[in-house]
This record gives sequence, C-alpha cells and structure tokens, in this order.
Amino acid sequence: MANSLPLLVLGFLAAFRGLGKFLWATLIIMVVGGVGTWVATPPGVATVGASGLVFGYFGFVVARGLFDRRALDILVGIGVAVAYYSLVWGLDPTQVGVSWQGHLFGLVGGVAAAWVLRRKRLATPTYPAY
Repeated sequence: MANSLPLLVLGFLAAFRGLGKFLWATLIIMVVGGVGTWVATPPGVATVGASGLVFGYFGFVVARGLFDRRALDILVGIGVAVAYYSLVWGLDPTQVGVSWQGHLFGLVGGVAAAWVLRRKRLATPTYPAY
C-alpha cells in the first residue's frame, strides 16, 4: 500500500515524455532491478513489492533532467528530488524487513534507463584552429 501513491505520481511523471519511452524505461528498470536484486539478495530471502519500480521511476525522472538538459525535465527532476528525498533512506542496508537491494538496483535501473533513452544531440562540427 505504501508504494501506491509514489508509483502513481512517479509513473505519471516518467510517462510524461511519451508512452514508448515509458514502456522502455519500465522494461529496463524491471530487468536491471530484478537481476541486481536477485544477484545481491542472500539465498532464501523472498523479495516482493513494487519498491524497485518506484525507485526506478524516481531515478529515471531525476536523471532524465540531467541527461536531456531540457528546462522542464530539470525542474521536474528537482521537484521530484525535493518531494521524494526521503526515499534515499530506503537504501539503508540496516533496515530490517526492507529490501535495500530492490531499492538500490531499481534506482540504478532508472538512471540506466534515463541514460539509454536520453535525447541524442547532433554532434557539432569542429573546425581546426588556425
């Protein structure tokens, strides 16, 4: 239940630039987050929930502003970072009953998705200096 509102808000903001990028970002977050959590979690520990996706969307929205360098994306990223800064405490490995691995690798997946799906800039021609 605790993930419902952040998932709705961050999911909406992640989908802001289009459904195609949103679906690709979701896939990247799920794969990176899932594989990372599976590798890093001790044997016999069950990890369930939407936290990895929430952290992934958080990372995607914040990093998209950094990578795309669009004013609106930067402002949204700053707003999300300020509004959801407390998510960072979910990365604390000393919290009992919390999958910090899911949180960490979801975040990594979100940043990776923002990098992979960033707006490609045209290379500016370089001229020799005389």
